[in-house]
Amino acid sequence: MNKISKPTKIILIVLSIISVLWLYSDKLPSRIPCSVITFSDYLQQSQKIAIYNTINGILDAASVIFIIISALIFSILIFKKIKRKILIIALMITALLIVSFLLLTSLNTGGPRSPDSTRIADIKQVQLALELYYDEFHSYPPVKEYTELEKFLKPKFIAQLPSDICAEENLEHQYKYANSPDDNSYILRAILTESKNIALNQDIDGEIFGIFCGEQGKEIEYCVSP
Repeated sequence: MNKISKPTKIILIVLSIISVLWLYSDKLPSRIPCSVITFSDYLQQSQKIAIYNTINGILDAASVIFIIISALIFSILIFKKIKRKILIIALMITALLIVSFLLLTSLNTGGPRSPDSTRIADIKQVQLALELYYDEFHSYPPVKEYTELEKFLKPKFIAQLPSDICAEENLEHQYKYANSPDDNSYILRAILTESKNIALNQDIDGEIFGIFCGEQGKEIEYCVSP
């Protein structure tokens, strides 16, 4: 172990740095892009995302393992001539395993709320504002565009009309709203990025007031009404 050449040590250090940078990088795309607005688009992209996630997972695990091995090699070299080196190395191995466990845990938990969770929360917030409006005026806002709701709901019934997080990149991803001819009903839609979201089992399907809400079991359109 003490005969490791200087170039080998440099390579180990460089690869360790690359491994750490990989763990904290954006990696390959792990979520459906904003360009997806139909179920067929979703099916195509989801296959790619599944492959990307597998590659990310393999490289994450490989990076952690390499960091541990490199740390052990350098630890052995450093403590080679110190008494009780076996005890010291054992303690360092334990510490490295604990740190690695905490690192993996931090990478897999505690992240930001998923885009679809945000979308569903936005729709519920707007739905509540619409009900408050209805309680006062006994009808729903007579508009055909989602953004036009702002002049009816803000600021009395809602502080800020939310927008889809993909709306700036792809306007087709913006939330949709349409009211019934008698203004006593409406449809409110968001496009999700995960077809297995449980909310899609409890929403409205079909075409309502000119807005397509998908088909049960083959949809990413999340629609609600009163």
